[in-house]
Amino acid sequence: PQTGARVTGGPLTGIANRRCFGERLAAEIDVARAVGQPLTLAVADLDHFKVVNDRLGHSVGDEVLRQSALLMRQLCRTTDLVARIGGEEFALILPGMARESARASARRCARASKRMTGGACIRICASP
Repeated sequence: PQTGARVTGGPLTGIANRRCFGERLAAEIDVARAVGQPLTLAVADLDHFKVVNDRLGHSVGDEVLRQSALLMRQLCRTTDLVARIGGEEFALILPGMARESARASARRCARASKRMTGGACIRICASP
């Protein structure tokens, strides 16, 4: 579970929603300013997601969203927050993480986003 994250996410992905994200971001900005630590915000958009929905159906698209959310949560620290902020858009709040570490984390997420779905290998890229 993510520290400080209430269960206010949608039933589809099980992660924080846009509202929870906004609340947590405001709180983390205050903390970062108070203690002088870095705070990184990363946004990931699943490239070609519409193609998945159009060609393979919305149930496969939903599974891609679920698996993408799970993958990002697994690759992040417990102090980070992963949220779905729109259709195929995700945002990550990475408290205390410097820019280069955040870039490396985003690259790990993007590389790991290749998924096997419905017997067909499809590539979903998360753009950092």
